[in-house]
Amino acid sequence: MVKIIGSAIVSQDGFIADKFGAMNQLFCCEDFQALQTRLDRSAPCICVVGRKTHERHENRNGRTRYVLSRGFNQALLGEHVTYFSDMTSLRNRIDESFNVTWHVLGGGEIYNIFGEQNLYTDFYLSINNNVSFGQGIFLSSDLVWPGADTLMGQWGLSFVDEKRLSNNVVERYYRLSPST
Repeated sequence: MVKIIGSAIVSQDGFIADKFGAMNQLFCCEDFQALQTRLDRSAPCICVVGRKTHERHENRNGRTRYVLSRGFNQALLGEHVTYFSDMTSLRNRIDESFNVTWHVLGGGEIYNIFGEQNLYTDFYLSINNNVSFGQGIFLSSDLVWPGADTLMGQWGLSFVDEKRLSNNVVERYYRLSPST
């Protein structure tokens, strides 16, 4: 079975970024470190991101990065970067992979595509309880934040554990439900 891990940090009202696409207020050193540790421990790994996430977040560690985007941009290509214009071709690549862990790192539409197809085996959701955007980019396609457990249940995942990363940030861990 292919291992596909989602990782996201959201505001208390379920946004992964504000209405301008900025995540600065959500940033938490402990959450970032937890993500880097997961990526390091699951090497070899492939990170799946959307175009905006790829453009905004430098690939400092030179990890293999697959960019899923409808709009092709020559600037997306580079060392360690492969571009996919549709989920079908990316899904074929995932299904053909062995001994690799996939990490889905955003943005909102990418999280949704994987979630709605129940592709996640694990999901680490950090919630910054000190930030509320009111509007912005949702983690899910829902128009109203259904809550973490409800959304993860819709994506075929069950709550497993929770740990506090900082005074304001809690990381909730979900795993593929046995019935999925």
